[in-house]
Amino acid sequence: MLIYYIYDDSQNKYIEANLEGYSIQFDSENKTATSTKTCGDVITYSSNVLLKKLYYFNNKEKKYTYIDKYCEAIPDGDNYYLRQCTKKERLDCEKAVVEVGDEP
Repeated sequence: MLIYYIYDDSQNKYIEANLEGYSIQFDSENKTATSTKTCGDVITYSSNVLLKKLYYFNNKEKKYTYIDKYCEAIPDGDNYYLRQCTKKERLDCEKAVVEVGDEP
């Protein structure tokens, strides 16, 4: 697991951001960060799974606060639209260890 840091001007130093995940996208306008974990086994499932965690930047605490988690299945040849993951797909992805470079 990677540890992320952000720069705090008021302290003139980098501080731990309270984020976890493999790929993080920041939205400075909405002060949010979304981590995305991609899981998938095309033998077990017909599509890959995206497990996303949403964080909101708390200005007072100077770190991100976890808000919500959601899971989507990526479209494939049979399913042309994103759909919500099944409970099994979400749980399997939460437990899966994905090494850097192993993402589908």
